[in-house]
Amino acid sequence: LGIEISATSVRHAAKTYRSVIQCTTVRLPIMDNSVDAIVSSCMLEHLDDNSVKLALAEMSRVLKPGGTMIHFFDLIARGPFNRWASKKPWYENIFVSSRGHFGMRTLKEWNHLFAEAGFNIENSCLSCKSWLQDLSTWAALDNPLVSGIPRKIGQTAASVRKKTSPFCDIAVTIFNDCIDRWLPDNYASKAIMRMSNAK
Repeated sequence: LGIEISATSVRHAAKTYRSVIQCTTVRLPIMDNSVDAIVSSCMLEHLDDNSVKLALAEMSRVLKPGGTMIHFFDLIARGPFNRWASKKPWYENIFVSSRGHFGMRTLKEWNHLFAEAGFNIENSCLSCKSWLQDLSTWAALDNPLVSGIPRKIGQTAASVRKKTSPFCDIAVTIFNDCIDRWLPDNYASKAIMRMSNAK
């Protein structure tokens, strides 16, 4: 069963998947304790503080005791790139509001929210800790709000990504995977977490 807030996306998804419904994560039309697993990708960071608490409560309600959740989401990272970029006047516009990232949180904040909702984190994979991040991050600097060397870097990244994707993306991912283990967890800008329902 897939859920999606957009009617257009539901129509597209219905061509591929057997069962897709239009609803929000804060009100799931699903019976209590009826779902074995929940998977989300790039969704949680779009929920504000109130919505994310409601959504996690709903997930806890519909998930069977001992059920599993896997979430892939973006983080507020404290690595070199993010510390530099977050001080710039264009950061909020390019990396937060324009992407609908109204629920960006640190790893510590996410851990607290999951625990508060009654979930036990069993496994986590934190990635994109290096200056390289991923090419889409650098390509985002190709924006009229950005000037000077950062804009030039953004234009180059956008051009390289357009010409060599997915090969360059794969190369950057391999590089990050090789060095991520040596960098602090709070440098990570992406996370995949597997957790179980403690109820």
